[in-house]
Amino acid sequence: MSLNHSRLTVNNHLQAGGAGGEGSRGGNGAQQGNNGVTYSGKGGEGANGGMGGAGAAGGNGGNALIHVTDSTLSLHSITLGGNGASGGQGGDAALNAPGGMGGAGGHGGQASLRFENSKILNGGIMQLGGNGGKTGSDGSDAGATAAGRGGQGGNAGNGYAQFNGGSGQIATDIQLGGKNGGAGQAGSGQLTITAGSFSANSLSIGQADTQNSSDNQYLQTGGIFTTERSALHAGALRIDGGLYASSLLDASRGLIEVTKQAAAIIGTRQLNAERWQQGAEWMAQQQAAPFDGTLVIAAGQSANLSSADVGWSVGSNDHQQHFAGSSLTVISAKPYVSQRSAPLLTGEGRIDTNAKMMVIADDNLKTTEAFTASLGGSARDGFWQQQNIVSTSRLLNMIASSSGNAHRLSAEQAALPLLPQDTADLLADMAKQQGVNTHSADASQRFVSQVMDIRFIRDRVVASRVVQSALHMASVIGVQHTTFMALSAAEQAVARHLASDLHDSSSGGNLWATLLSDNSSSHGFSSGEWQARAATHLGGVALGSDYRTDGGDYGSLTSGIALNAGGGKSSSRGNVSPTRNDFNFWGSTLYSSWQLDAASVMADVSYTGSHNRLKQQTPAGVDGSALRAGVNSWAVSSGIKVNYLWQSGLADVEPHAGVRYTLLKSEGFKTHNELGNLFDTASGSQSIWSFPLGVSLSKAFTTTAGYQIKPTIDLTWTGNSGDVTAKSRSWMPGEEGSSSTTHSTITDHSVFSGNVGIELSHQQLGYSLNYQLNESSHTSDNIIQAGVKFSF
Repeated sequence: MSLNHSRLTVNNHLQAGGAGGEGSRGGNGAQQGNNGVTYSGKGGEGANGGMGGAGAAGGNGGNALIHVTDSTLSLHSITLGGNGASGGQGGDAALNAPGGMGGAGGHGGQASLRFENSKILNGGIMQLGGNGGKTGSDGSDAGATAAGRGGQGGNAGNGYAQFNGGSGQIATDIQLGGKNGGAGQAGSGQLTITAGSFSANSLSIGQADTQNSSDNQYLQTGGIFTTERSALHAGALRIDGGLYASSLLDASRGLIEVTKQAAAIIGTRQLNAERWQQGAEWMAQQQAAPFDGTLVIAAGQSANLSSADVGWSVGSNDHQQHFAGSSLTVISAKPYVSQRSAPLLTGEGRIDTNAKMMVIADDNLKTTEAFTASLGGSARDGFWQQQNIVSTSRLLNMIASSSGNAHRLSAEQAALPLLPQDTADLLADMAKQQGVNTHSADASQRFVSQVMDIRFIRDRVVASRVVQSALHMASVIGVQHTTFMALSAAEQAVARHLASDLHDSSSGGNLWATLLSDNSSSHGFSSGEWQARAATHLGGVALGSDYRTDGGDYGSLTSGIALNAGGGKSSSRGNVSPTRNDFNFWGSTLYSSWQLDAASVMADVSYTGSHNRLKQQTPAGVDGSALRAGVNSWAVSSGIKVNYLWQSGLADVEPHAGVRYTLLKSEGFKTHNELGNLFDTASGSQSIWSFPLGVSLSKAFTTTAGYQIKPTIDLTWTGNSGDVTAKSRSWMPGEEGSSSTTHSTITDHSVFSGNVGIELSHQQLGYSLNYQLNESSHTSDNIIQAGVKFSF
């Protein structure tokens, strides 16, 4: 029967493969003949009756083939392979005439199912292989004369099913191999899956003795099969490709192999339980070769391979009760810490020298916790070599020890050489107090556990970078440096405005505005192996008003106020996690200048506040998406500057010197993602003293139309002392006693500045344009300011 691009629903049990015909009943023995009758002498005696004839053999059942391609098959239940028929009853004996032998039962027909790229839904059983026939009953004896014996039962037909692509439930219960009938052999069953995704509630291999253990066979060379229970009683479970998952395994007799890059998962039907596949990929990457076979034990269940009647092998098909050198075994540690059972019972099994084991360290597994990982084998070769045992968590090492046939694993603190010591101690305290848990409700524990787990981030360098960057987001992006930039931009706008008016002796007022622009590149974050360079683009405007009074012999005095506001963006690069800062700033400045002849003094008090919205990318696969934080920072500054003007025919030379004090404050903040709060960061403050020293060169030219043009050049060196770096201290929520600390540069001890500009004025209007370059060991600033002034 063929089904192609069709849909078939069978509401009753489907039997494929005809049953053998029953043998005929043997004939009865003939009666003794009657004596002759005579009237004149003795008559002859009757002859003995003849033997009953043998019953005819039953006919063999016909074979069947079902071929399903690109179709849908819905079944109530199905048996592939006909039953063997019972032998015929022996004939009854008569006096001196045995009964005839019953006829032999016919053999069941063979049946095959070929299933290709189709969908199956079977609400009942699937049995591959029919049941053997029974021997016929004997006839009745007659005195010393034997009755006919019952006929031989017929052998059952074999059943074969091959699934090559498609999906669905093959059956509620799959039975490979029928029952023996006493005389008739049970039919064998062979189920093969080469591709597709299929399931069943249970899989039983063998329910009767068969001549060869391979007669009943489950063979998987690809695809996916999941079941709640697997039972191996007679036959073979061969997983030579794809994924096989069973919640329970009952193996009493037969063969088991897991090889050819296949994986068998025991304990759950979840194909990627505990993300073991990602861990296995990492381990394969480390050895630059795939594993020939993988056995996964999950959900606190056990794989009992201790029966002497089970020949098993993982990573090979030799069935020599061992884990081959090219195999991988995966077990989850935490479920066994509090229970007496072990994930593996290996009997007399052995572990080859190069065999690998991956221990899933999760579910709040803590430092010093231990469990029995395996029972069986010897202390010499009954467990994995220490160098071949890998913990999924980089925070824990799994240390093996053996006592007789009991082999234990203990979680111990792992070294983290790529992280600063205080960060390593912080993570070690978490592993000791809380444990590692990649699906914890505690967002901080979850984040650290995932980042430091090979199943989530393969590269240990990337993992260390992500943790250190997340702990110190504000330092990575340079929040304090950004606030200092905004403060300096506002102060420079005021200073340039005052410088343009220094030698104007007329009284009156000014309204002025300056556009602010600063593009800065800084590499101020350095913590152990990790450095960051931040690019910051700042823009804003400063608006001011002041009034000049002429004091005659006492000089002239200018006083005013300026307001500023703006925003910008910062982005980090380097070997840190990509981080972005969208910030706004605002502030005000009170300023004044006094001029007497060639000397002048300028003073100001400034305030700048900023709000920083930080966002940091995390690797794909880490829960919670990007990290975020909101940081408020402000600065108060006061400075005084002294100028003296020498006029010459070539240029006006104006040396200047000053002193400035800045108090910079950043508030504490919380780093979070979509799942919750990850880290707390303490507030901080810095005090910086600055000592600028420089000289300006300028020359004013007046056109015939009354326009004044004044180019300027300024060279300045600024020495800074005090807290030129910002300290950042962060910890996991509730664990402030253990913290990680780092520093980032705000400004350098020595900064060189060069400024070129031009001023244009006519009557009451003045315009200016300036470019300034600041260079220091950690920072480079390119500043452009354009101003306009109205005098009245």
